[in-house]
Amino acid sequence: YTSYNGNFFIAGKLVKVKTGEILYETTTDGPRNELIPILKRLAVDIAVETGYLLSPEFREKIKAENAPALPEIGDKEMAEYLNERAHECYLRGDYEKALFYYRASLEINPEQEEVIKEIEKIKRLKEGK
Repeated sequence: YTSYNGNFFIAGKLVKVKTGEILYETTTDGPRNELIPILKRLAVDIAVETGYLLSPEFREKIKAENAPALPEIGDKEMAEYLNERAHECYLRGDYEKALFYYRASLEINPEQEEVIKEIEKIKRLKEGK
């Protein structure tokens, strides 16, 4: 999938994000089980991009709207994915975005507090503050 101006595309099909609602076509060229991991990652992306982050209400809404296509978005999967995104941003030198993703994962991964403090220090040094 790719993201463009708040819209997401899976296998070339537009997935609109509208006030936290996910609208998508369930048809795909491959078997349905190949789409599940993509939808899980997409749901996390949308949660972050729309500001729902990791709220229990968001997880319940996603599960209710997409079951059985989206069996579970667990804390572990969300934390791992958000940390991957944060680390990628950090390596690219995009400290602002890295901080955003690390802060998003704080709710389920409190030990990130130290990482956040270190990145804030690096960011201040780079900005000359």
